[in-house]
Amino acid sequence: MRTKLFLIGLFCLVVPCDYLASQSPQSAQTQQDVLSQNAAHFSDYDFDKPYFNRPVAKDGTVDLSASMLNDYGTSPPGSPRIAPEEEFQRTLNNFPVILIGVAVEQQSTLMPRGSFIISDWKIRVTHVYKNTSPLEAVESQQVTVARTGGHLTVGNLKLIAKDGNFPDFQLGHTYLLGLMPLVKTNSFKAEGYGSFDVTGPKVAYLVDPGSPTQLRDWAASLSPSEFLEVVGERAQSKPKHVSSAP
Repeated sequence: MRTKLFLIGLFCLVVPCDYLASQSPQSAQTQQDVLSQNAAHFSDYDFDKPYFNRPVAKDGTVDLSASMLNDYGTSPPGSPRIAPEEEFQRTLNNFPVILIGVAVEQQSTLMPRGSFIISDWKIRVTHVYKNTSPLEAVESQQVTVARTGGHLTVGNLKLIAKDGNFPDFQLGHTYLLGLMPLVKTNSFKAEGYGSFDVTGPKVAYLVDPGSPTQLRDWAASLSPSEFLEVVGERAQSKPKHVSSAP
């Protein structure tokens, strides 16, 4: 009888852990594991020149900033310019997930060659406009969003990496984000051409100032409430996972 009770107790101790691991993609992974796996989706930023071969400023700062040429995908090269409203609609259509949320936490890691930095941001979701991805995005809960840029301390060195085509997120700011799912890590990937800062009195489009887009001036002409009203009208696909957290 004692042997039987022992086996039952051992089963109860072991099975819940296995069950939870099978239910959540991140449960068996540390936050650093997730960050490292997400960084693999930014291989274009894994440059040849590592931080220890870069100039060091007097205050110990090493600047790893870069500016990549991005194809924003709104219209084929050489085609006539389209109206900003149509360009915005195409942008919304490019992403399976459209949501608004607040940046609440940042964790950064070096690319494998030590030449650039990628960050995972925790975004507290306030509204989901569209979700046709296999991942959940639940209002009032957090999602992990991977993107370029960040900062790290390595020994006595302060490493800073800015993406010239995608201005940094700021803690406490509110963003309208078009996202791509990273299923293996239960995360999402953000791109500049799908990101808008709606914190201030005017909307800021987070792309390279030199990019050939009319969305920047169009978005800046709107207040956040006006802009989000347009989003609500144009992101018409109902979210798969849009329940509010208790």
